[in-house]
Amino acid sequence: MKMPTITVMIGLYHVLLYLIATCVQGGNLFIEPGMVEDDWRSRILALVAGDHLSVASGTYTMTRRLGLTLLGTQENNITIEGMGGMATFYRPLTNQNVWDLERGEYFHIKNIALVGGSSGLQLGLGGNVSYAIFENMKISEMYYSGVVHGISVVHHCQFLRVEIFNQVNVGMGSGHCFLMGSIDTSSYYVSYTLFDHVYCHNVTNTGMTIRQGSHDNIIQDSVFYRTGGPSVVILDDYDRGVNTIQRNFILESQSHGINVEAGAHVINNIMANSQAGSIYISGGYLMQGSSSRNIHIIGNTIYNTSKEVPSLAVSNNIDVDSISFINNAFFFSSGATYVFPSELAAKFLCNGFNVPFPQNQPNNVHLNESFAELVDPPNLDLYPLASSSLVGAAFYGFFLEVNIGVDFNNRLRAENTSLRTIGAYEYDPEYLSNPGWMLGPGIKSSLSQSSSSSSLSSFLSSSSSSLSSSSSSFATSSSSSSVLSSSSSVAIASSDASSMETTSSSQTSTTYVTSSSSSSSILLSSSMETSSSLSLSSTISSSSSSSSSSSSSLTSSVSTTITTSSSFSSSSTSSSLFLPNTTDFTNIII
Repeated sequence: MKMPTITVMIGLYHVLLYLIATCVQGGNLFIEPGMVEDDWRSRILALVAGDHLSVASGTYTMTRRLGLTLLGTQENNITIEGMGGMATFYRPLTNQNVWDLERGEYFHIKNIALVGGSSGLQLGLGGNVSYAIFENMKISEMYYSGVVHGISVVHHCQFLRVEIFNQVNVGMGSGHCFLMGSIDTSSYYVSYTLFDHVYCHNVTNTGMTIRQGSHDNIIQDSVFYRTGGPSVVILDDYDRGVNTIQRNFILESQSHGINVEAGAHVINNIMANSQAGSIYISGGYLMQGSSSRNIHIIGNTIYNTSKEVPSLAVSNNIDVDSISFINNAFFFSSGATYVFPSELAAKFLCNGFNVPFPQNQPNNVHLNESFAELVDPPNLDLYPLASSSLVGAAFYGFFLEVNIGVDFNNRLRAENTSLRTIGAYEYDPEYLSNPGWMLGPGIKSSLSQSSSSSSLSSFLSSSSSSLSSSSSSFATSSSSSSVLSSSSSVAIASSDASSMETTSSSQTSTTYVTSSSSSSSILLSSSMETSSSLSLSSTISSSSSSSSSSSSSLTSSVSTTITTSSSFSSSSTSSSLFLPNTTDFTNIII
């Protein structure tokens, strides 16, 4: 007679354990389109730390404002995930946003589409937004902006494979993709945030605008197609920390391709047929009393046959000593012009021009004016031919704090001086044409012919954190975690004080953040190329004896050694998120 009592007690004990676990770690919740709006709204609005909300695919039509507060914790994040396909939230009115994310931290949103509204996603109306990931999202048919933020601080977030467009309502509203920061004050900004494999297209205004005071952000491996305004705009960082634009493809911008003001590294990008010029250094929102400064444009390919416009323009208010153009390949239509102060000409080093450079600066390379340097320009195969003057002409010795160890395809740059290539692609004699993603509209693929692994992004941690003081990490939806610590030293020495900037030496303890585009995994680890586990230790040394003849006059006065020793590994077997909780990032690119 006692056995049933014992069985019941054991059953109640397990139920109690489940309830305790649910209270502590959150629960698994579910909504579907067939539910009454009040029911699915209440479940979204009631999410607490540890909750995982599964959103069945289909359309959820919204009749009133949805203001979200998502407050996860380091141990227990909040996850909202579309299941069985994209889950779409539709807001028909143009004077209300689809989602207002009032404030939040430690949360993960994936496989969600936001359609209609004034803006698709408004961030930080009631406080800061931090330690969050927005993954595999689509935002479209908005009147104002896909993602907008301006009255708070957004920091330590990641936007992965987010597509934003106005395919139907082209020409309506002001149509930005990302509008981050405030135009009125530098107190509201975005920092330490990654925009990776973003696809922005068919909007009437800018693609990505990072406003003044924002710092230490990375925009990488993204595609911007037919934006009405400049595809990427980076305003003054107020000397807080440079923003990096790397390995992006910009096609048919109706304005400038990239527009920067101060504190920007523009590295390994490809820009094709921008209607108002490919690169513009402006100064409309500079910090009071300052000038455009700390801008380094390195290893880009610019191809423009659509208009005879100033394909390169620089304002007169610049700090010449902190601006450089190195190893860029410029292919312009006949009649193209360059607009910049004459004193800046000396900062153009080892660039290739198919249209004569106006100041006839000797450290640059004259290219074939008929585009015969490239494989198939009309079909956007801008990979250099073996016979191209770009091959063997790049100078890899002097990169200030910027070390571009990979090219546009995220393939390692050559150590062989005869193969060091000007432009976004590094020539490889094993391939007759582009060995990586073929240029065109769409999300950039990370796979190359030489690698079966995904391209992974990395941030280096900084020893000076402005947001917190300890070092820890947080995990989302993960049963296992790995945190790797590496050390990296970049030693740069120059014997020519008149070259481009004074030299520096630094020793930094680093932590790597990695994102994989082939899975929903972000790990505190890094992989640069070729395999899921890579150990790299390299020394790149450049002097007058190892440089190509096209840059001999420069290298005779500059001797540089860049040494990098790091441990790289990758793991992407689970749907998980690992981001540093308290460590700032810098923009040294490995």
